[in-house]
Amino acid sequence: MNDSTKPDQPSSPTVRFPRRVVILGNDVTVWMAATMLLRHFGRLGIRVTVCPDGPAFTTGFSTYATTTALVDLLKDIGIDEHDMLRACNGTYRLATQFSDWASEGRDFWQPLGMHAQRVDAYPLFDAWFSERKAGRLLRPLHSYAAQWTASLAGKSPHSFSATSAFAKSGHYGFHVDAAGLARWFRSIAVTSGVEEVQAAVEKVAPNGRGGIAQVVCGDGKAVPGDLFLDCRTANDGDASGANWISWNDQFSCDRVASIRTPGKRQVPVFTRVVGHNNGWSRTIPLAAELEHTYAFCSQKESDNDAPKRLQSISNAGMAGSEGVEAKVQVQSIRHGRRSVFWKDNVVALGNAACQLNPVAAMDLHLHQVGIELLMELFPDRKIGRATRAEYNARMSSIADELRDVAELHHALRRSSSANSENGMGTQSAALEQMLAVYDACGAVRATNPESMPSEEIRSFLAGCGRLPDRPSLAIRSIDPNRIQHVLRETVKHNEAAVKDLPLHEELLDWIHAGPFQQSAG
Repeated sequence: MNDSTKPDQPSSPTVRFPRRVVILGNDVTVWMAATMLLRHFGRLGIRVTVCPDGPAFTTGFSTYATTTALVDLLKDIGIDEHDMLRACNGTYRLATQFSDWASEGRDFWQPLGMHAQRVDAYPLFDAWFSERKAGRLLRPLHSYAAQWTASLAGKSPHSFSATSAFAKSGHYGFHVDAAGLARWFRSIAVTSGVEEVQAAVEKVAPNGRGGIAQVVCGDGKAVPGDLFLDCRTANDGDASGANWISWNDQFSCDRVASIRTPGKRQVPVFTRVVGHNNGWSRTIPLAAELEHTYAFCSQKESDNDAPKRLQSISNAGMAGSEGVEAKVQVQSIRHGRRSVFWKDNVVALGNAACQLNPVAAMDLHLHQVGIELLMELFPDRKIGRATRAEYNARMSSIADELRDVAELHHALRRSSSANSENGMGTQSAALEQMLAVYDACGAVRATNPESMPSEEIRSFLAGCGRLPDRPSLAIRSIDPNRIQHVLRETVKHNEAAVKDLPLHEELLDWIHAGPFQQSAG
């Protein structure tokens, strides 16, 4: 146990914290939660035990395209992101490129960090659309983001010799192998003092209040606990029962095929998403590989036909890979969430709590939010009803809002037939209201700060060509000449900011070489 996790006496003798937190499962969320809990609460004498129930390091998808939240997490717990990238075959992510999405033959971009861009005191979108509506501007909204400029130039977010604008803002993400990320968090957790039980869970003993008293492992060892974090997706009986709210009828794509191909020398610093007649595909660049996934509707396309389409989609990635056996894996996609996330002394986390449609790349983000909200509301040993109710209400609201974001992506996918197949007829009342307000005056308000920021939603809508009836009235307080000047200066600033940054693959060469080679170089 390191110095940051050595027990201290609690600051107040009246507070009785849970003596033991037991985490059930074996994926990224399990080990992320274990690491975060011990790093923050280890000094309180709280014991964290992981019972890795289920297959090792499993997850719904084998790669993650992360948001800026993971950057913030690594800084918060004081972990070097280079170590993480080496362990996860990882690369950097600055944006998502959408191709053939709103219309065939047309691309647009979703840069990370659009919510932070302003023209004086106003959001970039309002200033941009005011000039666009007046016919004085042709450039797309995404072209004012430094992330877009760097993505086109193939630049990394970091410099070798100085602190870049991206490093200062933290407005970037990662592409990582999911199993690698789980193993990496496990190594940190175990080194920090988290106890790992080697035998699988065979029996769960209830406590008579709807919670868990202890679990019994295959070696006969009983593991009692005050608080249980249940991440066991495969073994979760509630996932198909009364405690599970299914969203499957709101998304037509219920199957996904995936394949990995050898990487190329030029490593994109963005995720690519492409719309198809019967679904969509995504390419995530890892350091040594490319992962291609194709989400499709099983009523329109069979498991035998989908791999053929995926291989045609990933053909460019397979060029020069003769002799490499590329196996296509097909699995189901489930959409939904718990109706109750926290019951008595059991909190559902990760895929056991909610499974989002992956098109908006917010799945790992939501799992991290679930852990952080638990830490914010971390209970004493009594685990009061008010704490559980607050957690359940906020997690339900956040999950539903992110579901609406995924619905929005599918609703604006090209062709009316694709739209009708992908949730247009069953979209939530909240999404319909949000779009109605946006269409009328351009306003979007995200209810929860933990969900996708409002400005990133407006950026996506603008990229799809869906613009409001009129600009914001408040933006009229700025002289149009001032807006034009700020926009021109923004473009110049972005070009200057990325000019001296290394190419993405050059920085990755240095990171993945390891500390010894770095110091030798």
